[in-house]
Amino acid sequence: MTYLYKERCLNTVEELYQFFAADCPLVSNGYTVTCAPTSMGVDITLTDPVTTNTFTQTVVPPAITCPDFIGDAIELSWLVVGVLVSAWGFRVLYNMVRK
Repeated sequence: MTYLYKERCLNTVEELYQFFAADCPLVSNGYTVTCAPTSMGVDITLTDPVTTNTFTQTVVPPAITCPDFIGDAIELSWLVVGVLVSAWGFRVLYNMVRK
């Protein structure tokens, strides 16, 4: 099973957690933010630079499955075949009318 994150298909949940953690902002509302992927999700740690208090929360990113791109490719192939057959049909019809 593959997982979708920012228009990219990832092979494992761990890889999803790594990409989610790498997309973490450095500062939010005056807090310094660090994100670390774990086996259960992503640990987000907020540190107040004034008081050096830290708050940690585990976030589990949504595991959205990747769409089936093979089905899209097959559909596109049939559309191309349809266009080619239509063009050939119009050419034959044009040649018949011209004679």
